Amino acid sequence: MIVRLSEIEDGSVLKGSIDGLQLKGMECNDFSFLTPVNYEIVVRKCEDSARLEGSIRCTLSMMCSRCLESFACT
Repeated sequence: MIVRLSEIEDGSVLKGSIDGLQLKGMECNDFSFLTPVNYEIVVRKCEDSARLEGSIRCTLSMMCSRCLESFACT
């Protein structure tokens, strides 16, 4: 996801859902997404940077390194 700070007002709330497979750099054999990634983030602009506050939630399928059984983690 690309966010252009110049197009966002200070205090804006970004809210939505993304399929975990669309997240670049998240290719991993240690877990897989069971649900979409839901987010609600408040953007605070600070000159040429930004501070993000909020929540990101999803459910992952992971494998126990001891018994090799799969389990869900929220």
